[in-house]
Amino acid sequence: MSTDHITRKGEAGQPTPNRAHFAAKQQSEATVSLSTPAKPFVFDKNYDNYEQVRPYFTDYENLRVELEDAGKYPYDASFKGKLPSLAGTTDKDETTAIYMLQQMYSRDQMDREVRSFTAFGGRDVEKIVGEQRGDLATYGFYVGGTGWSVIKDARVKRENGRTLVKEPRQKNWRELGSGKALFKPVGKQPLT
Repeated sequence: MSTDHITRKGEAGQPTPNRAHFAAKQQSEATVSLSTPAKPFVFDKNYDNYEQVRPYFTDYENLRVELEDAGKYPYDASFKGKLPSLAGTTDKDETTAIYMLQQMYSRDQMDREVRSFTAFGGRDVEKIVGEQRGDLATYGFYVGGTGWSVIKDARVKRENGRTLVKEPRQKNWRELGSGKALFKPVGKQPLT
């Protein structure tokens, strides 16, 4: 017969306030131990495989919030030796994991920007018909980070497979550079 090691007043099987707290504490400790990786991070030599650091992202994100709330910039060195889920990882692999977590954070943030822009009417710039006025967002992942910028009230057109843009108060058309682009027209303008 199994008995609870905490004996309290009350009916059998009914949690007392202390027993409920104990059960909740056990459950939260079990959740933490299940969500924490069982073994140290070992880099798989593939910088494009960000999922290899996903199990460490919660610890990273929590510390990042603490740093930002304290008014500190989240440099890679700010995380060194401070992520419990990376305990036991070699110094070189920890450095790599932190770098990849920083990149993952930037990519996730850029993906949120793209989803938000498209949710409010943004479409692939290649679907523009004729010359249109609206907001032009350019984005991409580059060595060392991501880029997201929005040109408000730009004139945009497609010509010979190229995207041309004229910013407000600009006289000449210029070709849109590298990266991906989304366009959100102002008013009712045709998209294909």
